[in-house]
Amino acid sequence: MSSSGNSTSPSIDTDTVTCVTLTNALVSLLSGDAPSAWSWTANIKDMSDGILQIIVDNPTSQASTKSGVQAVDTLLLRKGLANNVMVFTEADYDNDAFSYSNGQYQFTHKALGAEMFRYSLNFGKNRTSWKEWEATTYIASDVFSDESILWDGQHILMQYWSTYDSGELEIMATWPTYIQLNVYAYDSYYYGDVDRDGVPDRLPPNTAASNYLNMSAPPKPHLAWDLVVDDLDYTWYLEPRGESVVATTMYALLLSIPFITVTLAVVIFMWSFYGIKHNKWGVKPAKDHNHYLLGVLENKPKTDPKDGTAMSEKLFWNHKAHDIMGSLIATLEYEIIDWELKVKIGGLGVLSSLRRFNAPAVHSRANAA
Repeated sequence: MSSSGNSTSPSIDTDTVTCVTLTNALVSLLSGDAPSAWSWTANIKDMSDGILQIIVDNPTSQASTKSGVQAVDTLLLRKGLANNVMVFTEADYDNDAFSYSNGQYQFTHKALGAEMFRYSLNFGKNRTSWKEWEATTYIASDVFSDESILWDGQHILMQYWSTYDSGELEIMATWPTYIQLNVYAYDSYYYGDVDRDGVPDRLPPNTAASNYLNMSAPPKPHLAWDLVVDDLDYTWYLEPRGESVVATTMYALLLSIPFITVTLAVVIFMWSFYGIKHNKWGVKPAKDHNHYLLGVLENKPKTDPKDGTAMSEKLFWNHKAHDIMGSLIATLEYEIIDWELKVKIGGLGVLSSLRRFNAPAVHSRANAA
């Protein structure tokens, strides 16, 4: 709570809390904005004039206390009188705040919510340093006796600062581009830089000069500009931001990682589930030895083709020629109802056909299971 030293302890009045479900929620005029589903309201008590910051951390509904909006929202509430410029920005002129008494000038601050202030006695040509908030500021009477003052009367320009003002605006634009600066809530105050000297210039609206801030392409390896306006010395400058190498690397990774992972997943799946294994009965004949002298003395291998047994019988089926062999034929079937997908692999007809072409000389019977 920022109330310029007059802060109390604001709290929520629990007796006024109301949480209801919205049945006929208003349709938002913003494109893509989701309609509201429920509403929570309450009154705040003991809130003094100023600026109140409320942080809403992942609010949840009545039905579920685990999942909420998954966001942290920051709300600012401003409370004050009509002459409080921190609440009503159009209240920028106040004759009653500046007065003269007891041989000195005094300014009574009404901008509750500000934390620091500074002022100028020559319409912004020079300003004082920032000072902590005080209820009344006293000014010596001789400050307006300067001969350089060319206007009648005494004038003071007061400027306030609050910590809730981030001081930074995130604006995205493509370069090269031209922009203008203006004072908040003053549409007639436009600043540019005609002579490109780094000092903002304000020209009449009917001027023909190009009163803009020019933003060209940033130097390598940067990608963007950070526009800085220094309100202390009224200068502006550009600071390069971003790294093109990092952006290019991220772009390449985001573009290639999906293709790499998809290809890798397909290869792993095919290697794991699509592998075909061939079961062969019999033994593979050993190679003949090249050592002729030792080969004459040693015994013949059991798989020597000269023993009179047909090679086809040795390599294919390990049984006698007249034996009847039983085979187990299985069918792989599965169904995914959600996808409306049915798969049948290894039917009786398919396996019978395979056996007929691969083992025509073998007599067997098939038992389906």
